[in-house]
Amino acid sequence: MDLVFLNSYLRSPWWLFRDKQSTRIKAIPLLTIKNTNTICGHAEVFGSTYINELLHEYKKYGFELVYPSEKMSGLCIAYCPEKYELDSEPIFEKYVRSKLPDSMAPKGIFMCIFKCRYTGQKYPIIVTHLQSAYEESERSLQKVLKYREIQMLQLHQLQMFIIRNRLINYVVMGDFNIDKMVSPILYELLISQFNYHSKQHLLPKIETYPLAKYKIDYIFTKGFVTKPTLVLNKKERQIIEDHQISSKYISDHYGIHTFIE
Repeated sequence: MDLVFLNSYLRSPWWLFRDKQSTRIKAIPLLTIKNTNTICGHAEVFGSTYINELLHEYKKYGFELVYPSEKMSGLCIAYCPEKYELDSEPIFEKYVRSKLPDSMAPKGIFMCIFKCRYTGQKYPIIVTHLQSAYEESERSLQKVLKYREIQMLQLHQLQMFIIRNRLINYVVMGDFNIDKMVSPILYELLISQFNYHSKQHLLPKIETYPLAKYKIDYIFTKGFVTKPTLVLNKKERQIIEDHQISSKYISDHYGIHTFIE
């Protein structure tokens, strides 16, 4: 199975943000679909307008889009129904703690369990988006520390979600807003939570949020043989050039990709 995650940078209401969102959205499936085995996780697809537009674009390639009833969560997952089917009802859980401006959207945890139509193997896929700390915006130290405290609480809630749902093998992908160099203590907590001390070589090697040169988007797996995560910065540039997309980027984050067996 190929796994791709993209913080898609599609914000609502549409009339407030003038950064070619409707143009960029057409390129998202080109960036995220590798083949019919691909599961594409998304964050920041905010609101019905962009959910419906992204669903329309994915359908052109034979993919479906599943999302929480809370469409302002920004979370959704695209998959090929010829290859996979939903094994149970998707689950969404809102993070209990958050702080402005992030608390304007119900960020949380979204899980779908997919079953391969050919092998019967099940894949619990979780997408999430944690509180941002906004260091690049020169916030006060007190505010940044509060944001970090909330991130820690959200990580704990994510851990409890996994335990409560009795997940043994799973995939968690998302924008965690935790960079090793910026917040080493929280990064240590993050990799400890997913038992990745000996598997850090599987995480992205270059920045995933180029504006601030942060590595904050990750794919964690448990119970699957996993290849190193690749950052899709070169593929993004190639798509923009080949398809003459009138935008300098598809998202302000780079997509990331890995493969599991």
